[in-house]
Amino acid sequence: MFREHLMKQRMSVRARKDLWKSGYKPGSIKVRFSKTSPHRADVLIKRSGARSVIIDYPFHDPLRIKQGVRQRLACIIHPFLHCSEDVVEAGFNISDGGEPSTYPFAFSSNRPHDRLIPDYYQFRTRSFSALRAYAEANDRPWVDRNTGLRWRGADTGAGRFAYHDGIEQDPTVNQRIRLCKIAEQIDQTDCKIAAPTQPEKFELYE
Repeated sequence: MFREHLMKQRMSVRARKDLWKSGYKPGSIKVRFSKTSPHRADVLIKRSGARSVIIDYPFHDPLRIKQGVRQRLACIIHPFLHCSEDVVEAGFNISDGGEPSTYPFAFSSNRPHDRLIPDYYQFRTRSFSALRAYAEANDRPWVDRNTGLRWRGADTGAGRFAYHDGIEQDPTVNQRIRLCKIAEQIDQTDCKIAAPTQPEKFELYE
């Protein structure tokens, strides 16, 4: 029980801290674990007073909470508390789109009726304000630009890991890896996996 209580406290503290950094001062944030949904990526938020919420997470999964749930709570609390007080609860799918869900709000989804919300990175950076400020301060006329494309990213996402000839048309392979292989055949295009999810995969992408 103590470990579960500590986990709830950490989730609440992290959410409050992220909301404070965004300029929003929340009320109380309470976390509880229950079986409100059969899907492990579903989170239900309920209003419990002015600027206060109850977070209902369906599974007591320490590893999953550590890896993703905790850092994403503020992203769903913030838009919920900006809704009319008539909205007393809302359900969110906090996965990257790879988990099933019965809730209508998500960071990423291929379901036509889902409502998309900004993800953790956009929330944490205030819509990438530092990058946008840099781009505006270092603007370059289109006539002075080239047609080259450079991309760096992680190999997150659905699909198996492989990096050999012929994977470009293999739908079972991770989409980002396929992107990099396809880019090898396009002039002025430089796409590479720079952040493997597992360190031993570095040799795979060299």
